[in-house]
Amino acid sequence: MLEQPKSNSAHVSGDNSVTVVCVYNDLHQFEQLKASLESQDVAFELIGIDNSGAEYKSAASAFNSHIDAIDTPWVIFSHQDIRFDSPGYLGRFVALMKEDPSALYGVAGPVSPAKRAPVLSSISDSKYVYDSLKGKTADVFVLDECFFGCAADVARSLRFDEAICDGWHFYAVDFCLRARLAGHSIRVLDGKGVRHLSAGTKNASFYDMERKLSARYAKEFRWIRTTCTWFPTGLLYGPFSFLRRLRHGGRIG
Repeated sequence: MLEQPKSNSAHVSGDNSVTVVCVYNDLHQFEQLKASLESQDVAFELIGIDNSGAEYKSAASAFNSHIDAIDTPWVIFSHQDIRFDSPGYLGRFVALMKEDPSALYGVAGPVSPAKRAPVLSSISDSKYVYDSLKGKTADVFVLDECFFGCAADVARSLRFDEAICDGWHFYAVDFCLRARLAGHSIRVLDGKGVRHLSAGTKNASFYDMERKLSARYAKEFRWIRTTCTWFPTGLLYGPFSFLRRLRHGGRIG
């Protein structure tokens, strides 16, 4: 594995510093993320995990293998196709994390586990509207995995579940659910300023991890709502999955 060296847009110092961790399989996309980060007006470090050779089989294992190397107070886990529209966005993100160092923060998330719960988003090109909020943040149920962060100590304490999230889906959802059960708040930032260039894919691995989450959290939650799907837990999941396959001609679930 070739790992990109850490990159600083400024001298990292004090409690404003943040590490951005990105596992990537497209060097061009990663270099564009790096350039976008360098346009920000806050100090940062960048840990790029090169997975173009498929060394890591999951995001959880990639992040866990580097989580102890983070030496800044704050950490953000980012997709390779995140871009910033405003030079002040990353600094504002870190400033808001400081207001409650025990909370998790992100750029999109549903307000509750209900099927039709609104998804709040600060992604500039998102289909979800976030303009009605007047505060700096809003509480949500879980976060989208494209860009989310917390205090580095919180991340090291929670870590990522490599058994349930053994692919490239739902690792932020599981991270948030365990954090919620441990008493941490989950929040989305108000205002626009970041773009996510892809919508992701729902493949066999997606539905396999959905099933695992359903079994894992059957006692704690009746339903799980994410930014891109909604499903019941426990015994309800089997009939739900069967009916979903019927609706889609057996192509999914």
